[in-house]
Amino acid sequence: MDVIINRFPAAQCGATLVVALTMLLAMTLIAMSMMNSAILQELMAANSRQKTVSRYTAEAALNAAEQTIVAKKFSVKANMAPLFDNTVKGYYSAVNLSLARGISKTAVPVDFDITDMSAWNDNVNSVAVAGVIDSAITAKAPQYIIEYIGQQQLASRTVQSLDSSDISQPALPYFFRIVAIGWGKEPEIYTILQSSYRLKPTG
Repeated sequence: MDVIINRFPAAQCGATLVVALTMLLAMTLIAMSMMNSAILQELMAANSRQKTVSRYTAEAALNAAEQTIVAKKFSVKANMAPLFDNTVKGYYSAVNLSLARGISKTAVPVDFDITDMSAWNDNVNSVAVAGVIDSAITAKAPQYIIEYIGQQQLASRTVQSLDSSDISQPALPYFFRIVAIGWGKEPEIYTILQSSYRLKPTG
């Protein structure tokens, strides 16, 4: 007659199952942590890409504004009205020049906070630049404003208001301030850039 002897105490029954479940829980937690980390990295990469796109579009708007200034070919006796009169939005003057210069545009409106993305309104207080980048990767077209800030006194190296309608004045360089904004795919992601542009008049 065979005798079966139980070699395992009753207290150890089911211990293997408990250990296995504990290990499974630990592996599940590790997997979830890795998945959350991967998702976070993916979101960070997407935001970084959108920020890069917004900077590129803002730079494109700055370049478009500079080309607009260059295309005017201002001369010593130039009338700047075609660019800086009140019929064209997005162009301003920080100095009060005589009407002979054709500039009746005032300074940037006080209610236009250029650091506030929601304040930019293309073709109302700024100029929209179309076709510089694929619209599928941006929330909206980049925009810019141009502000005339005066001419440079070569002796003092200061920028001040001069009435260039007086043809006896020397051909002092014109100075402009350009501010541009560009967006990523999401409208909450944007870049605002500012530059100063110096233009030597002709003639």
